[in-house]
This record gives sequence, C-alpha cells and structure tokens, in this order.
Amino acid sequence: MSESAPRKYRYARDKLRSHWFSMWVLYATGLPLVAAGAYFYPSPPATGLAIVWAVLALLLWWRERRAEAAHWRDIDGTALWFDDGHLCCEGPIQGRLDLIEVREVRAFLKRGEVDRLAIKHASGHTVLFIGIDDPAAFLADFRRNVPRASYQTTKDWL
Repeated sequence: MSESAPRKYRYARDKLRSHWFSMWVLYATGLPLVAAGAYFYPSPPATGLAIVWAVLALLLWWRERRAEAAHWRDIDGTALWFDDGHLCCEGPIQGRLDLIEVREVRAFLKRGEVDRLAIKHASGHTVLFIGIDDPAAFLADFRRNVPRASYQTTKDWL
C-alpha cells in the first residue's frame, strides 16, 4: 500500500502583497490637501512643498515596489510540507523546523479567514508564515502534526 505524497504549500504573491504597507500611502493621501493649499494660497513655498510632497510619495512608492520584488524573488518557488515531525522547506529557502519544539501557534484572522500564522518555538524564536496559498489548510495540517501546541486565534485590526 503506497502512502500519498504530502501536500505542498507555496507562497502566493497576491496574498503576500496585501501585507505590504508603506509611508507612500500616507504621503499620497495627503497630497490632495497639500496641492489644494498650494492652489488656494499661491506662493513659491506652497507650490514647492506640493512638488516635493509628490516627488517624495513617488520615490517611496518606487522603493517599496523594488523591496517587494526583491522579497518575492527570495521566496518565489519555495514549497513547504509536513513530513515525519518536521516542517520541510525547499526552494530558495531550505531547511526543516522540528515540530516537537513548537510551543504556540497563533492564527491571525482577517475578515473571518486565516490570514497568517505565527509559530513560537521552544527556543523563543517566532516564525511568521505570511502569504501562504491556503493558510486555513496549513493551520489544519499544523493541528494534525503538532497537537500538543497551544493554539490561539487573533482578529486582525485591518
């Protein structure tokens, strides 16, 4: 009798992207106010401030897109699966996490669904799993493979 291969989880770029938040959003949101001030109170300092504000928002946006792309290159193609008491990782990130040493698993809920997991290891390190293609199934596999760990759910404020 053959045993089926374990399910492999991968990172999904759209789920990972939803966790990127940058200061450029705040600058872009405030830009209409600064531009309105420059329009209604025309003066060189007000116009200069509006231009600097717009350029800063654009530079912050460009920097964050580059950082996100670099992060994606680092994890694209990584596969995670549970095997013989370990969480195995293959691809650009490689390694094994000993599941016997997992003490706590915290699932963060966003709009009522599992969004990300924080795994606390006995050594005190916390490993975050953000952007997994099916986080609810990933959590269910954690519950099957690490039944002695403490499980908590936390509603995300976003």
